[in-house]
Amino acid sequence: MRSSKSITVNASIEKVWKILSTIEQWPQWQKAVSKATAPSELKVGAVFHWTSGGMPIESTVEEIEAPNKIVWTGKTLGTKAWHTWLLTANGGSTTVETSETMEGWLVSLLGFFDKNFLDKALTAALNDLKVAAGHIPVI
Repeated sequence: MRSSKSITVNASIEKVWKILSTIEQWPQWQKAVSKATAPSELKVGAVFHWTSGGMPIESTVEEIEAPNKIVWTGKTLGTKAWHTWLLTANGGSTTVETSETMEGWLVSLLGFFDKNFLDKALTAALNDLKVAAGHIPVI
């Protein structure tokens, strides 16, 4: 299963990057995320843990190019995922593109009940990020 979505956020790329890359703060702005812990430095090979939709996920940073790109893999019960976030500055706003590929028996089961669940999840995350960028001060 694969999905890609994008949105324009009325905030600087630096602000959007800070919100997105401060993983331990994800539960404060992503409605689907209830817990997140991360190492003090995000770099290739860094492992972080988070809970989304009640599922604990272990992710590993595969690529990082601040403030434009972060790619991670993730695994949880019956699922392996590859997630990419691309940020592009457009004057005072930022275009955010995200894509995810998932595979495994749990994905097949979820797809049976709702074939658009990944589209919905990415759209929700982008909308949450857009709202956060308008409300969270970044120091």
